[in-house]
Amino acid sequence: SPSGVYASDRAMFCFMINEQVIEIPGKPPLYRGFFVSNSEVGDRAFKCTFFLFQNVCGNHIVWYVENATETRIIHRGGEKEITQRALGEMYSQLRTYTDQSTEDEVAFISGIMGRRIGIDQKDTVGKVHAKMKTILSVHQLNAAWALADDHPEDGHNGPDTVYGIVSGLTRLSQDNTHANEREVIDRAAGKVARMEF
Repeated sequence: SPSGVYASDRAMFCFMINEQVIEIPGKPPLYRGFFVSNSEVGDRAFKCTFFLFQNVCGNHIVWYVENATETRIIHRGGEKEITQRALGEMYSQLRTYTDQSTEDEVAFISGIMGRRIGIDQKDTVGKVHAKMKTILSVHQLNAAWALADDHPEDGHNGPDTVYGIVSGLTRLSQDNTHANEREVIDRAAGKVARMEF
């Protein structure tokens, strides 16, 4: 607990955590988590999503996700080939993720906390939307700005910073009642965190 597995005869989803604490000055503690899923229907892919989070409740709603990234392996080729590729690549990435120093994550988050995107809301939203328009709407980005502006306790230096807009997107995802839509926003926030503006 709070890890969990859900499975059927055609799909599975697993949620795991690494209890190593990541301490960033001025922020609540973060923990490493990852989802592993496999589906023979729908998108027909083996996926692993890595992220940092503050807490998770008993029904596996993850709160305040940060730095979400995803690796996807499409089901192509024979079953043995797919299994070997998936297990080999995913195992390697999971080992790297769980074994890496927390100092790298602290340095990364500290670096984006004060990095400005634009001079005001319109400029910031416009710059982010120009890079993310196939994933995030202007409406979502304006909502994320407003949420960041309303919650300076998240530790950012304003909604016009990379960390500010990422914090706003994280809060926006938690307002969504559908897990798949939350995951899309969380992954988008992870991409924004790694962008140069």
